[in-house]
Amino acid sequence: SEEEFACLTFTPDFDFTALELVNVECGIPGGSFIYNENPTNPKFIWYHPQNMAVGQEPVFTLTFVVKEGAREGKYPVTLVFNENDICDENGSRIPLQVEAGEITIFRYLLADVNNDLSVDSADVVKLARYLVYLETEINTYGADVNKDSNVDGRDLIKLARHMAGAEVIEGAGY
Repeated sequence: SEEEFACLTFTPDFDFTALELVNVECGIPGGSFIYNENPTNPKFIWYHPQNMAVGQEPVFTLTFVVKEGAREGKYPVTLVFNENDICDENGSRIPLQVEAGEITIFRYLLADVNNDLSVDSADVVKLARYLVYLETEINTYGADVNKDSNVDGRDLIKLARHMAGAEVIEGAGY
């Protein structure tokens, strides 16, 4: 369902030691959007002199980069707000519930299908078995060697050619 707002103001809350907020985009058509881009105290506001309908589409998109030295793990991200900063065109407060998100930081080697931090013939076998449902758990990020967001036979052939020395996979670890 759509709600109508005239003002939305948020402060992102996240682990500043592991993540850096690099951009905030507003998905609400019309109105004015301001983002202060302060790395230690980011805040943004969208406002319009009249109520605007806000539906289920992404209202704000936050883009982060992982800081050098960040540890692997799960990092919660939420938007904090003062209830007086969520209002309609008459200044009346509008109840709002924000669902927290989460960013997971992990490391992987491209072409390391079995997650043993090396790339060898065992990765080719594991990927082949996965593709015929004989394996259920693989490192899908490492297995997507052609980087098309799918794990399929094209990745298997590219990995097998790599192991045979017929093709180089840029970024593959050993």
